[in-house]
Formats: sequence, structure tokens, C-alpha cells
Amino acid sequence: MSDLNDIKDAANTAAADSGDLIVAAMLRGVETWAGAQREMLAGVEAMWAEWTRQQRQAAEFSARTVQQMCDCRTPRDFAQLQQQWLAGSLERAVSSIDSVAGHAVQPTTPYDLAMACAAAQ
Repeated sequence: MSDLNDIKDAANTAAADSGDLIVAAMLRGVETWAGAQREMLAGVEAMWAEWTRQQRQAAEFSARTVQQMCDCRTPRDFAQLQQQWLAGSLERAVSSIDSVAGHAVQPTTPYDLAMACAAAQ
């Protein structure tokens, strides 16, 4: 009877050990996924902060331009301010596109994200 108990104990120990291995493997996977998410969100945060800064600058520039347009004495001055405003708007649009392209996330699949995270470690 003690041999049967020893076999059951050995089977339970083996099952517990394999369960621990499975849990450890799952935890490594979760840690890898969480690391990839952290990196992705850090990139999104940087992109969002840059976009917000650009929008604030655009609003300030537009407000100054409108105030200057109100103070114009001639149609020529008004047209010149309008051209400057349009040129500034186009420059900011190009800058925004460059900024978004610079922060583009390369990995597109869960496997790519895991590999990128693993490579970073």
C-alpha cells in the first residue's frame, strides 16, 4: 500500500512541477506582452504630446494673425498677413505629417511585438 501512495505522491509532484512550468511560461509571455504594450504606449504618449504642442502653437499663431489683421490699415497688409498665415499653416501641416511618420509603430502582429520586446531586453 505504501508503494501505491509513493506513486500517487510522485504523480502529484510531477503534475505540480509541470503546472509550475506552465505558469512560469505564461508569466514570461505576459511580461513580454506587457513590455511591448508599455513601449507602444510610450510612443503614443510622445506622439500625442507633440501633436498637442503643435496644436497649441497653431492656435496661438492664428490668434496673433487675426489680431494683426484687425489692426491692418491697407488691403495689401491684410493680404500679406493672410499669405503668412497660410504659409505657416502649410509648414505646420508638413511638420505634423513628419512627426506622425517618425512615431509610426513598426510591429504589426503579436509575434512582431513579442520579438521587438525580446530584442529590446
